[in-house]
Amino acid sequence: MQISNSAAINGYKGMQEGFNRLDTASRQLADPNQPDKVTPLLELPKQTLQVEASAKAIKAHDEMIGSLIDIMV
Repeated sequence: MQISNSAAINGYKGMQEGFNRLDTASRQLADPNQPDKVTPLLELPKQTLQVEASAKAIKAHDEMIGSLIDIMV
């Protein structure tokens, strides 16, 4: 029986992308030469939600795999 890890992989990729975008937005906010502060401020909660959603996808995947292992044993 083959179990796909695509949900976990996509979750990890989503978290990584969210953290990268959070880093970019934070750098833009901290840059005194960056005139636009509104766009990075709007990105912070958006990317925070992406990271949280991706973490929940990973958790759901882990729970599903755990349930399958329990059933098979």
